[in-house]
Formats: sequence, structure tokens, C-alpha cells
Amino acid sequence: MAAAGAAPHLVAHARGSPLERPGLEVFPDCWDAVQVFLLLGRQWRIEVAPNGKLIRHGLDLAALPGVIDAYGVPQPERRALIADLRLMEEAALEVLNAHLDQP
Repeated sequence: MAAAGAAPHLVAHARGSPLERPGLEVFPDCWDAVQVFLLLGRQWRIEVAPNGKLIRHGLDLAALPGVIDAYGVPQPERRALIADLRLMEEAALEVLNAHLDQP
């Protein structure tokens, strides 16, 4: 994760079992999608609005094939992983762009 640019606290956080960390609950069948999502953390398509605020449009998925190959996601599991990524991306966009509704 560090080599892919993940923040140091995310790398440290990911080293232990996700199910043993208080405050973070990730179902085992979702863990690969969460890891890939974190690895794509610097791949957001961003625009600067005229008022100077950042608008995130979504993940730039050009990096996705390399990330899922490097992470070792088996071919049969990739469609489900991509669907999970889309759900996380949609939820993240709501949070990341919430500041746009504020003056």
C-alpha cells in the first residue's frame, strides 16, 4: 500500500486483521474490495470549481487493472470487486463533495 501512495496511517491500519481493530468492521468477503479501494486513493478525477473548491468526479479506473493484478485478485472475483468499488466510490463521493453544498 505504501508503494502505491497510501497514507502512512492507512498502511499501519491495514497491517493487522481488520476484524480485530475496534471501530472498523469489514466483512471478510469485502476485504479485497476495501484494500483495492484504498490503493486507488490517489486516483480521483478532480476539478477545481470557479470558487476554488475541489470537485471529485470519481475514481480514474485506468489504474484499476494494474492494482487488481498487483493485489492478486483472481479473475473470477473481479466483476464482484468492481461492483463493490463502485458502491464505495458512490458513497465516498457523497462525503467528499458534501462541502459543495456549503457557502
